[in-house]
Amino acid sequence: RHENAMRSIGSRITLWYVATLTATMACLFVAGHFLLERYLIHQLDELNEVQFKQLRATLGKDYATLTPPEIDDRIRQATESASSLFYIDMHGPMTNRFFKSRNLHGQSIPDIAGEKAYSVGVEGIGEVRVSEFQLNPYDVIVATPLAPVYDLMAGYRRVFFGLLGGALL
Repeated sequence: RHENAMRSIGSRITLWYVATLTATMACLFVAGHFLLERYLIHQLDELNEVQFKQLRATLGKDYATLTPPEIDDRIRQATESASSLFYIDMHGPMTNRFFKSRNLHGQSIPDIAGEKAYSVGVEGIGEVRVSEFQLNPYDVIVATPLAPVYDLMAGYRRVFFGLLGGALL
C-alpha cells in the first residue's frame, strides 16, 4: 500500500512537471514567435524606406519637372538590379500610374487608404509588405515579398516542436 502511494505521488509529480514544462515552453514560443515576426516585418519596412530614399536620390531634386518617360528611365536604371527584392508602383494625382516595376507584370499594388505600412496579397506574386511614401505630387509604393519571413517563421515552429518533443521524451 505504501508502495502504491509512492508510485501515485511520483506519477503526479511527473505529470505536474510535464504540464509545467509544456506550458512554459508554449508561453516562450508564443512570445518569441510574436516578437520575431514583428521584428522581421519592421526590418522589411526599413528596407522599403531605404529603397525609397534611393529612388528619391536617383530622381534628383528636379523630379517634379521630369516627364513620365524620364522618370521611368531614371527609376529603371536604379532599380533593375533590385527587382527580385522590391516591387515599385508610382502614380500621380488622380491615380495616374506612370511607373510600375517590371516584376509586377502589369499588376498594381493595392493601396489601402490611410495606411502607410501594411501587408497585402498581390495576385500572381503573393503576400508583400507595402510601404507608401509621398514624393509630392506623387505617391510611391515600395513592396517587399513576405515569403522569406514566413519561411523563417515555419523553421522557428519546426525547431520549437522538435524541442518540445525532445523535452517531453
